[in-house]
Amino acid sequence: MRRSEDAVLRPVRATQRSRSPRAIGARSLRRRGFPPGNGDLVNLELSDNNLNGEIPKDIAKLTNLLQLELYNNSLTGELPAGFGKLTKLQYLDASMNNLTGELPQRLGSRCGPIPRDMCKQGAMFKLLIGENNFSGGIPATYAGCKTLQRFRSAGTGSPATALPNVNVIDLDGNQFTGGIGDGIGNAAALTSLLLARNGFSGPIPFSIGNAANLEIIDLSSNQISRQIPESIGRLARLNRLYLSENRIRGSVP
Repeated sequence: MRRSEDAVLRPVRATQRSRSPRAIGARSLRRRGFPPGNGDLVNLELSDNNLNGEIPKDIAKLTNLLQLELYNNSLTGELPAGFGKLTKLQYLDASMNNLTGELPQRLGSRCGPIPRDMCKQGAMFKLLIGENNFSGGIPATYAGCKTLQRFRSAGTGSPATALPNVNVIDLDGNQFTGGIGDGIGNAAALTSLLLARNGFSGPIPFSIGNAANLEIIDLSSNQISRQIPESIGRLARLNRLYLSENRIRGSVP
């Protein structure tokens, strides 16, 4: 699909499983449309196009989908509630669109906790939804997804940072407010905490010293106040610490 052409992401029709492709890209979608059988589809790659309109609800019928890439389009509306049915989904990149609404409670479904299947081995490990227009905070239920390793989001509110197996939390350049939260100390696998250019306020939690694998902390351009906690000195692997343009006072531990 050429960038110069307008395109609307049309509903997916999942029918028979025979002759179903394993992957489909934007080029083949432009040429042939969605094929008649797509129940076995595992990879749907539509990034870097001019797709507009809402994400079709029928994508929830692609129950074998492992990877969904919608990066850098002009998609609008909310993430479909049916995403909660995609229990095999490992990789979702819907960043750089015009998506709105609150982040879904179940990585796609608006009711109840994250489904158990979403967090089993082989389930969601990378969720990239930055550079959109989401509102509200990060649902606390995300803490239950033990397979999630990389999380990049856009939105407002106060984030839930108790994500025990996440390697990277990237919320840079959004409108998040409130405190960072003591839950950051539970992020045992965290290596990069990127919260720059937001409205975070209050102190850096003392519990941050328990996130022993942290290598990069970027809290610059916020409203962080009070002193730098002594517990940061316990972070033996920390090699980059950015705290400029805040309201921090006192001595460096």
